[in-house]
Amino acid sequence: MLKKILSAPFLFCVIFFIGFPICISYQLQDPFVSPRLILISATVFAFSIFFLFRPHQESHSFPVTPIFSFLAFILLYAISISKSLNPGDAGYEWMKSFLAFPVMLVTVGLFRKDESRLMLLKFSQICLLILSAVYVYQWLDFLAHKELEFVFDYRLHLASTLGNKNFYAEALMLLLPLSVISFFSMTKFWKWLSLFNCFIIVVSVLLTQSFAALGASIVSASLVFTVYYSSRSERKLRGLKLAAVATGVIVLAGWIVFKSGAFKTFNQRFETIQQYMQHPELMDSTAKANSNSTFERMLLWRNSVELIKENPLTGCGANNWKLFYPKFGIGGTRFIEAGYVHYEHPHNDYLLVASEAGIPALIAYLLFFISLAWVAMKRIRSKDKECILACGFLFAVTAFMLVSIFSFPRMRFYGWILMGIYAGLLFAQDQKEGERRLIISREKWKILLMVSIGISAWSLYAGIIRYSGEAHSLVMQIAKKQLNMARVVRESEKATSWFFPIDETATPFTWYKGMAMFYSGDVSGARIEFEDALRKNPYHIQLLNDLATTYEQTNEREKAILFYQRALSITPYFPQSLLNISACYFNIGRKDSAFIFIDKLYGIKLAFHEKTSYDIYLPAILREKIYMEANMLPDDVREKAVSEAGDSALVNATYRFAKGKKTLFLSELTAYLRGR
Repeated sequence: MLKKILSAPFLFCVIFFIGFPICISYQLQDPFVSPRLILISATVFAFSIFFLFRPHQESHSFPVTPIFSFLAFILLYAISISKSLNPGDAGYEWMKSFLAFPVMLVTVGLFRKDESRLMLLKFSQICLLILSAVYVYQWLDFLAHKELEFVFDYRLHLASTLGNKNFYAEALMLLLPLSVISFFSMTKFWKWLSLFNCFIIVVSVLLTQSFAALGASIVSASLVFTVYYSSRSERKLRGLKLAAVATGVIVLAGWIVFKSGAFKTFNQRFETIQQYMQHPELMDSTAKANSNSTFERMLLWRNSVELIKENPLTGCGANNWKLFYPKFGIGGTRFIEAGYVHYEHPHNDYLLVASEAGIPALIAYLLFFISLAWVAMKRIRSKDKECILACGFLFAVTAFMLVSIFSFPRMRFYGWILMGIYAGLLFAQDQKEGERRLIISREKWKILLMVSIGISAWSLYAGIIRYSGEAHSLVMQIAKKQLNMARVVRESEKATSWFFPIDETATPFTWYKGMAMFYSGDVSGARIEFEDALRKNPYHIQLLNDLATTYEQTNEREKAILFYQRALSITPYFPQSLLNISACYFNIGRKDSAFIFIDKLYGIKLAFHEKTSYDIYLPAILREKIYMEANMLPDDVREKAVSEAGDSALVNATYRFAKGKKTLFLSELTAYLRGR
């Protein structure tokens, strides 16, 4: 018993199926990614050393196309780092993609025997129990405190230890095949536990109302069913029986979905898509109808396509999507235009790969999955024991590919690592007749292990540095809310590093430092920090606005106007830049331009400090507009208009009345003065 506990497969299962789900740290803004990267890096490092110095080394063989396509994808993505504005940050993201490869190698080395595979299946069921127990606890807490839904959007975070309900649904979807395989491979307690977990997975995915995971699961299951029962004639009768059972399950699931209200949500999304198809002009307008997630996806996808058009072969550079997507314009809703939201991904992994690393990298990425699915489909024709594993893998790889259209499971890490484990389990099976295999000799195997050791050590170091930076970043955000600017400066300096130059919202840490220095009265120092931040993110609207303000404060107003215009070219209704550029134009005597920009703010809900500035700027600009255009007013009201121009209440009321009627301000002022 002790020998089994201390065995390498046992330790692997403990780490990946028990340690990984509970490896979180609330000292970080994002508690879920960096701790798990450190855990996986350390695990890969340790197991690679274990295999490197293991006596009686064996040769290994792998299907040719999946291995070469994966390595081509990784290599092309590595090359794209050379174009990255923040290569350390890009390298950190690249490591997350690379680590699936050594995980696959380790899985191949550890799970060749049936006994070790059964151990992995058992641990996968324990993993599901842990995740489900946390999820049930969260639901009970939610039902006891429903008021939190209105304040914190609490239901979105009912996600066990995965951080977001969609990520949780995707992880369950990828763990489902292991439960199904367990049901057909094990007996007694484990058989019934796996059946219970299958039920829990279905109910949980329905509760999350994650349509991407639900749709991917249905399509993947249908594909597996079709391939399995069309491969052999003797399976057809058994297939009809199973089809009847499956139909019953689908009807029951459909009833649960209907009662849960998911159909209503689905219909609302479908109607939203129809609306944009019938009125495509909505995409380029600011409208209340755009306040939905469908609009956000379409906006991000459109900008991603534009990025691909600019650099179809090599992409814009690894991890540059979140920096460059705003260059094609963002807006459509007041929430987005206010600068409150920042996107890290386009919610489509294929667009992300193509835009950052180019279409060749996307082809290699797709070829990796397609070739894996093809290997699995060929294995389904083999004997039953291996056939079940191949069916599970075909489900997993198909579901991963489908959900990647609407999400980014590769970047959230757990799903991507599970894919590495699945691939390793598939490759660990014996070679079949007619299957092309790449034979890796002992010497080449050692070279692969040494590469894995080197990169995992680098990843471990980067993860530790990043963890420390993220911890200081959270403290910095707290200090910012407390208006403790001295501490913001200190924590921003501690947070930033080559691996972590920008935070989770793509905001450079030098912006935080510059902001704190600006509010402390050091305008020149703030400008230096803002200029450095601009090199790390050239399309950050708040940064552009704040840098422009430092130029305005040092009387470089023409330069300030250029940067305000750059911010407004990204988001034309960004309130801060509209206010600031109108004030800047006013100060250099261009009162007509000042009015053009402040006029755009009418009807926009402003923050308190923005409203305060607006109430000061508007009367002054309206007064100057009256003075400037007095010669164009009728003779009988000209003198009255000039004398009343200083009456802020009058000019404000007249302006709002004109905007409400959609008429000219001076026309309404003339009518009012004549009426008096």
